[in-house]
Amino acid sequence: MSGPLELRALIVEADPGLQEMFEILLEGWSLRFVGDPWVMPDPTPANVDLLVIDEDYPGGPDWRTLESLESLTRHLPTIVLRTAGAPLRVNPTMLILPKPFPVSLFLTFADAVRQAKANATPPPEPCT
Repeated sequence: MSGPLELRALIVEADPGLQEMFEILLEGWSLRFVGDPWVMPDPTPANVDLLVIDEDYPGGPDWRTLESLESLTRHLPTIVLRTAGAPLRVNPTMLILPKPFPVSLFLTFADAVRQAKANATPPPEPCT
């Protein structure tokens, strides 16, 4: 018998208030918070279903190029929160949102990740 679908998110965010907001937005997800992207574990589809990066972290180097983000995520579904700019879809697995970000777009992307994982989950084995 198969258990409930486990959804895992790695969130690069040091602010406790924003961490609490992500706990509300991603209710039911298993969340892991990292305050510094340079010390975060290597996110892979085997251990993370969604990566959320808030680019405005204190003392962060200027690594905010699309190429470095795409390399970092390795085709892992990713939401990037950016201070300036308009929403832009770079590729099917990355959504870049301006701050303050539209919650509906954030939730729609997270729900698409949930649906993709649910559809990829093999059916439960029959009882014998």
